[in-house]
Amino acid sequence: MVFQGSELITLVGLGGWLLGSGLGAALGRSRGGRHPLLIRLLLLGVGALLPASVAGARALRQLTDATPGASLALPTQLLGAALILLPSALLAGALFRLAARAWIEPDRSLARAYGIESIGALLGGSASTGLVLAGMGNLALASLTALLAVGAAALPGPGQRRWLRGLTVLASVALALVLAGSGPLDRALTRMDHPALLASRDTPYGRVTVDQRGEQVVVFLDGALSFESQSVDAEAFVHPAALQVETPRRVLLLGGVGQGVLPPLLQHRPERVDLVEPDLALVDLLRRHLPDAERWALDDPAVRLHIDDPRRFLAVPGRYDLILVAQPEPSTAAASRTLTAEFFASCAEHLAPGGVLAFQLAGAENLWTPTLAWRNAGIRHALTASLDDVLVLPGATNTWLASRAPLERSPGPLTRRLVARAIQAELVSEPWLAYQLSNDRLAGVEALLVSTPAPANRDDRPSSSSLTLLLWLGRFDPRLAMVDPAPLLQRAQALTPGGLGAAGLLLLGLAGLARRRGPSRRFALAVLAGLLGMLLESSLLMRFQIEQGVLPGHLGLLLGAFMGGLTVGAIGIDAALVRLDPGEEPPPWLRWSVAGASMGICALTLAAPLVATGLLQSGVLLLLAGAATAAIFGLATRIGLPDQAGVAGSLYAADLLGGCAGVLLATTLLLPLLGLTATGVTALLVAAAVLALLR
Repeated sequence: MVFQGSELITLVGLGGWLLGSGLGAALGRSRGGRHPLLIRLLLLGVGALLPASVAGARALRQLTDATPGASLALPTQLLGAALILLPSALLAGALFRLAARAWIEPDRSLARAYGIESIGALLGGSASTGLVLAGMGNLALASLTALLAVGAAALPGPGQRRWLRGLTVLASVALALVLAGSGPLDRALTRMDHPALLASRDTPYGRVTVDQRGEQVVVFLDGALSFESQSVDAEAFVHPAALQVETPRRVLLLGGVGQGVLPPLLQHRPERVDLVEPDLALVDLLRRHLPDAERWALDDPAVRLHIDDPRRFLAVPGRYDLILVAQPEPSTAAASRTLTAEFFASCAEHLAPGGVLAFQLAGAENLWTPTLAWRNAGIRHALTASLDDVLVLPGATNTWLASRAPLERSPGPLTRRLVARAIQAELVSEPWLAYQLSNDRLAGVEALLVSTPAPANRDDRPSSSSLTLLLWLGRFDPRLAMVDPAPLLQRAQALTPGGLGAAGLLLLGLAGLARRRGPSRRFALAVLAGLLGMLLESSLLMRFQIEQGVLPGHLGLLLGAFMGGLTVGAIGIDAALVRLDPGEEPPPWLRWSVAGASMGICALTLAAPLVATGLLQSGVLLLLAGAATAAIFGLATRIGLPDQAGVAGSLYAADLLGGCAGVLLATTLLLPLLGLTATGVTALLVAAAVLALLR
């Protein structure tokens, strides 16, 4: 919500959580004592922090006096994310260190403790996904999780006190009341930022909020303004596209149920409109609260509603005279996936002869910054790979039209169709169409897009999302909006092979130095385990988002699959090492097997585009990545280490801090600038460094 739906905050937030957990595991390390009372107090702290964190996220805009739908200042966003995540993460890291020290015995290893923790993460990830799909909101989910933490603090055993039992009873009652009243409480918290709140709901795709002032209905998706009922934006999008088609009998509308697209579209009297929306919860919520014209349009006999992913729907045969892509700005990979060369190729296959594809992108009335030109030029180059003629109608919002056949550039045929179809519109008229097709900016925009040598926007490297993010950052510092991305992107492409080679040599050199010293080797392996795991996890999660577009709803399950792999790898390596004496070096066959398996999963991740990347396939790859990560960490716990309990916190912290570095490297450099393939190659280089340490 704070970052308005960007997947990058998912990964950056994950990195922040790993950082906080690593610090919690490393700080306050002691050599003796099991501290059972402290464990119970920390569990109570988690129980208090979780619902408070959700409430803080809801209230952040109100506390900073932000305008609903507008972006918070960047420092405020980062500070807010830190305040929401870090306190709970610090407690979680400290809890693992204390619980592992209390559990480890001569016949109980740190690797097995790591695996048991991962079982909990697997259960939590699976449960959170199922509960979100069942309709549970974030506040209720946080309250339920807090109840589990308080319940754990109340279990009988060492460290239990009479006063503590009373405290846990009070905390449980308070959390049960919050859980029971989570619906009204959530609405009250949401109303702090939306005084005119009509309805709000968490869905697998994000958070939908509907406001109403008088007769105007306003829809926010993940805190960003999506649609308002009295706008003329929808007709400025629909009519120029539909008038390009002589007879738009069959229309495919991808999205748009919350953007007012259907009423102007139905004025062209299509025989059939296939409306594809992936989020059933969004449709149900809007159907109850949209203005009458929108609801009547949804119930029109010509409209067929399909709850499906747009890209998956395009795998089904069918021909359309008009395809309207009503998706938001490509500030996220979920939005950018409907503006790639692969997506446009699928659309082209479904266009009937003379059919038209249309979508909208933000532009500028007069001055296009270099970043905006590069973003839009990359999308145009992706478009022209499949469709021969492209026409961009300039303005603050550009309407893009594309077809295999020549598009009408004279207003005459369009105005005749406008009159013949008796179109009733507030904005679109004969003079408006004449101006759109004859003003001098039309040729200027065309020349700029053709001459800008931006790389085509593709699935493997959706540059439109990173460039849109740069445009977004320009709101906070106008100098960023004027940055010319050409030198940066061209230099990144040119230096990628050499840079990856140099990084590989550096990693191998450091691995060689660390191998000579037992403690350095041990901690280097723990860091590389976390680094490798997060590079693979970030790459696979972003690939899933690009292919499937539903990361928020399945994030818990996918993270749970990775944690399940950690469980399998940790317990498996522990079983393989159980007969070793304390401090004895793992046998060569085991070290080579783990290193080879790590390189193998990197190769599979690189080959992911060649196979289906649905939920099952992505889950299997994440499980294998987790198993390799845990196996490396398990070996690190047994290299020259007779006393595992004494270094449990520091080794766990090294693993988490390596993971934090992996997430930040992937989100700030590899994924935005170099793409998925380069991220996979980097993971392969890290696996090679692991091999150098284990050989």
